[in-house]
Amino acid sequence: SSGINAEWPLRPGIGTNHSPIFSLSNLNLNQIKPKIPPQTQFYSFSRQNVDCLVEELNSQKGNLLGSNPETPDFGGFINTYQEAVDKTCKLAKPKTTKRNVINNPWITDGIIESINQKKQRYVDWKKTCCKRNPKGNLTLYNKFSEYRKLLSRVIRRAKSTFYTTKIANAFGNSKKTWEVINQIRGKCKKTIKPQFLINNKRITERRIIANEFNKYFVSLASKLNATIDLDEGIPICPLTKFNDYMPKRNTNSMFLFDCSEQEVSKIICELQNNKASDLPITIIKRTSHIISPILAHQFNYHMNIGKFPNELKLGK
Repeated sequence: SSGINAEWPLRPGIGTNHSPIFSLSNLNLNQIKPKIPPQTQFYSFSRQNVDCLVEELNSQKGNLLGSNPETPDFGGFINTYQEAVDKTCKLAKPKTTKRNVINNPWITDGIIESINQKKQRYVDWKKTCCKRNPKGNLTLYNKFSEYRKLLSRVIRRAKSTFYTTKIANAFGNSKKTWEVINQIRGKCKKTIKPQFLINNKRITERRIIANEFNKYFVSLASKLNATIDLDEGIPICPLTKFNDYMPKRNTNSMFLFDCSEQEVSKIICELQNNKASDLPITIIKRTSHIISPILAHQFNYHMNIGKFPNELKLGK
């Protein structure tokens, strides 16, 4: 190739039968750090909002059991609880930003309040800027600048403490350790959001997809029975029902004790905070003293009548 001068250094007195080989490749060795897309935040479970949620649930205790406490409505309990969460914790306008608890889990409620104070200090200083005095009030600017530097140090220290704790918790587990290291480097696997066509509509919500799968598999037996034609072809015996394999029912074959408020509260307290749930586990624990007696009453009632609530049959 033109423009390339190559020399093959050889020691004196030593020959070789091999010719030099060159390989020209257009390689881009610079690794591009994947951009983390901003996520939409619909709820804010700050300390103040959670306190308001507890007060709201205390005022709605009568509605959590339904109109008739003797026959509690589990669906009414879920709706009342969700309405209280929406009223106290749902944002009026969803936030789409990279600086949230999802992308930056080291951001605490105190840091968020400090960020809001920094913004307010900036606004106060900016109001003093004008054409005659473009730099504004220097005293307000110095207060804003010092507060901004202090907040930056606090955020860096919180981030360092967060990842130090995660690495310490992964001690002895190389896989978990490398997951934390790759998370710090910004190296993550690409995830493709599942998409399904249901009734010619593109569905991306996981819960709807899971429920549609459940409906499909549950209806397989009934659809197969409907397609069997006994008048044509080889006669096919009807499929045996599962009841035919079961022994005769004995109403006194199982004995259970009613669950108590303390038992339900203990189970809630033992839940792991990192498990998947519609609501953060920490919020459920925070309201356990309110919902534990109601859940115990709900469970005992449905066990006595032998009915499983439809609201708990949803695929997750």
